[in-house]
Amino acid sequence: MKVRLFLSLFSFALLFLCAATSTRADTIVITSGTYVIQRVEGGQQTERADFQGDNFRAAGFERELGLLGCSPCVTGQTTSIGLTRFHMIDFVLYNGVNYERPTFPIGSTLIFDAGTFTFPTAPSGIFIIQLPFTMTGHVTVFNPAPGGGTFLDTEITGTGVVTVEFIASDFSGDRTAFGIRNTTYTFGATQPVPEPTTLVLLGSGLAGAALRLRRRRR
Repeated sequence: MKVRLFLSLFSFALLFLCAATSTRADTIVITSGTYVIQRVEGGQQTERADFQGDNFRAAGFERELGLLGCSPCVTGQTTSIGLTRFHMIDFVLYNGVNYERPTFPIGSTLIFDAGTFTFPTAPSGIFIIQLPFTMTGHVTVFNPAPGGGTFLDTEITGTGVVTVEFIASDFSGDRTAFGIRNTTYTFGATQPVPEPTTLVLLGSGLAGAALRLRRRRR
């Protein structure tokens, strides 16, 4: 029994020693993954993060964080599409070493900036916007031992496209009310993907241009 206890303590101490050598101050670039915000019953929301890059992966989950932005937003109103979250990260994998709450205290700050958006007049139904975003942040994994310092202390950054889904409805006069439904920040995406209606209009325009060109040649 004593031997097993000694080996367990030795293994745990060895993990701390090996992990401590992986402390890094270089900026980690996030290249893939998502940060998703979903509205749930009662006007509250859940948030899930899972993203990776440079031998690094971070994940986290929060619930019942209140409303996101204006609710409802109305035609002519300008609002920020970005957000800031503290202590969101619950799990970090770096260079093959797992750090997970509550064994390892993890501090984090995530700042998503997608600029601002001014709401137009729109028909009732689903209304979707897509904008490029930049994320900057900081992740620290603390050594829980007294005076242990940190295992990992690094800045993180990443870019991508945020997709925000609203429910549009008549408000008053020619104004529309927009209730935020879901928000997804997708890392690594380089440009907003056109909506199906945009693709249909684009295809119709190209077909029309081709038809006119054929008629001229005849």
